[in-house]
Amino acid sequence: MAIVPNIVILNQEIVREKLRQKKYDDVCLSSWGRVDEFVHFIISFGILDMLAQLGLSTGHSGIPVFILVMLAFCKPLFGLRFDDNIKYLFQDHHVLRLLGFNLQQISQGYSKRTRVGGSKPIHPDTVRNFLDSLGYKETTGLLMKVVRKLFALGLLRGGTFNTDTKIIFKDSPSYEHAKKVFDYKGNHKSRRGYKVSIIQHARSKVVVAVIITSANIADSKLLLLTVRHAVTILGEGVIKTLIFDRGYWDGKSLWILKSQYGIDFITPVKSNFIVSKRLSKEAEKHGFEKIKPGLEIKRFARVMDAPGYAGALQALVVKDAKAKKKRKKHQPIHVYLTSLEWKKSLAVYQVYRERWFIENNAIKELCQYWTLEDFHCTKFNAIRAHIMYAVVMFNLHILFKSKYGRRFTEKTIAAKRAPGFQPPKVIVYYENYFGIFDIQEYTELVASRAPP
Repeated sequence: MAIVPNIVILNQEIVREKLRQKKYDDVCLSSWGRVDEFVHFIISFGILDMLAQLGLSTGHSGIPVFILVMLAFCKPLFGLRFDDNIKYLFQDHHVLRLLGFNLQQISQGYSKRTRVGGSKPIHPDTVRNFLDSLGYKETTGLLMKVVRKLFALGLLRGGTFNTDTKIIFKDSPSYEHAKKVFDYKGNHKSRRGYKVSIIQHARSKVVVAVIITSANIADSKLLLLTVRHAVTILGEGVIKTLIFDRGYWDGKSLWILKSQYGIDFITPVKSNFIVSKRLSKEAEKHGFEKIKPGLEIKRFARVMDAPGYAGALQALVVKDAKAKKKRKKHQPIHVYLTSLEWKKSLAVYQVYRERWFIENNAIKELCQYWTLEDFHCTKFNAIRAHIMYAVVMFNLHILFKSKYGRRFTEKTIAAKRAPGFQPPKVIVYYENYFGIFDIQEYTELVASRAPP
């Protein structure tokens, strides 16, 4: 006999009265905070409609596609670093109802193997196999649609963008397309892994393009590929200035970036370049301009000997006390080259300082709070889907804070998972009703004397 799903209705007054009478069925001390609003937000944003437009309309292993998609989104949303940890979601029925599970699916629950009779509960390989079935269209295509909608909403204002890469090490040879690369920050040996190249809008912090390759691809080889992907998504003329570090230097690629795409750039150059040595000596000889205490800049309006670059550039030779590392005994001198024609050297240098946003507000946050590098599937399709869905959730979280967040702006998902954070809501169930209460109100109702 089929199980008829019950309809649970929100009725705050009835549940509040039953709390006073000490009559209730269940209390869910949920640690997800205000994630209810965020889940409703991503659905109303049209994320499922976008996937349907991309051809993702059928489920996997007898499970509806919208449940599989929501479980895939829950991995970065709830910080589930292992696929096996999805089982912990089944301890909170309110979350499962929120994700679209009905009573029958909840009763089947989570299991490590298929049950007798043909029913297929969620098991450790469910989401992993689903992600492996997704191709380029359903993953990168979803990011493209989300970014284009964010651009149409006016979130991407201003033409300054940052680009950087992140190496994700996976030393097992079973990972598909994971090539060896020299780990200069670790044990100084060859390690396997992947490289994620991203472009981020400097003002809104939205990630607009993601390219995933094996780890042995140089950053300079990924520059034009990532830019071409971003231009395809946003259109020509949106990216005005691109900021990146010295590892991207390739004169021919930068000339194409400026001459064909019309994108200006700011980048530091390595100290062993001939142009760096020459400009540093000339700056020391002619003297620096003191901008403010601890900051001195010497500007060169026309530099023609940048390696491999066919045109003229402007150079800044900078002494910045804030940029001095602890292990350095002397104040280092940094040389920056830019295709911008601004005459105010401080303005150029301040624009370059925005590059740290991609380190702190993109790569670091994606890795720490959105499980960017915590994938344990070995197939490249599943790896790409995991990374793309993590970036999609990151971008939607930015929109949620900027327009719909209210208190969520002060207490982000990252803060909610921080040690010591107290959940602000509890869900109380009574027969076919439930209510949502502040933790303070719930405590007062439970502690009060029951009416005679």
